[in-house]
Amino acid sequence: MANIWLVKEGQNPTVGGPVGEKSLEWCTNNLPYSQAKWLAPLDSPPKFGKSTRLDAISPPQHVVMEVGDQDVAGPASQGWKTGFYLLLGLSVDEARQKLQK
Repeated sequence: MANIWLVKEGQNPTVGGPVGEKSLEWCTNNLPYSQAKWLAPLDSPPKFGKSTRLDAISPPQHVVMEVGDQDVAGPASQGWKTGFYLLLGLSVDEARQKLQK
């Protein structure tokens, strides 16, 4: 299952755990991800922007999907590789709504 993270700007981009866990097939059918949006390998979680004094109270601004080894093992995962992918074209609020369905 792929993990969906809501990510803040700065050096501590996540608080708590992922907001959702869905199959890679569900993600490709319901969220605008593509292989071209690959950000980083699993051992290098992405960070956006520079830290400021407001990091602790800033809301998340990015939606990131974490694809693990188990996610790329099946036939539906052709062309995908492990790592972090950035979601473009969908706000954090829209991602939350889609994950609740």
